[in-house]
Amino acid sequence: MKEVKRFKCNFCNKTVAKEKTMIKHEPQCVHNPNSVNCFRCEFAYEGDYQMDEYGTMDNVPICDYTEEFISENLASKCDAYKRSAKMYYERNYDKAEENLKKYHKEEP
Repeated sequence: MKEVKRFKCNFCNKTVAKEKTMIKHEPQCVHNPNSVNCFRCEFAYEGDYQMDEYGTMDNVPICDYTEEFISENLASKCDAYKRSAKMYYERNYDKAEENLKKYHKEEP
């Protein structure tokens, strides 16, 4: 038997072999109270996303601000990001739209 060294996230149960991987993971971990992550944004919700040529993807994370399927965490580059205590799957379209209107009021 051989002993192996692993690195564990301080916020979730994820373990990895490389320290560099964990250094990248922890700041974006959805369980990190200081993380900036699309899946924790007030504008993210769970819904069905219509892809032009591929049909519909059911129950996926969608950004109400960009109106796009969330396939990667781009929150650190987003001017609209607002952290929420809830994950995207705890929010529907109507709640995400309400949040969006709260922060992005239309000009008269």
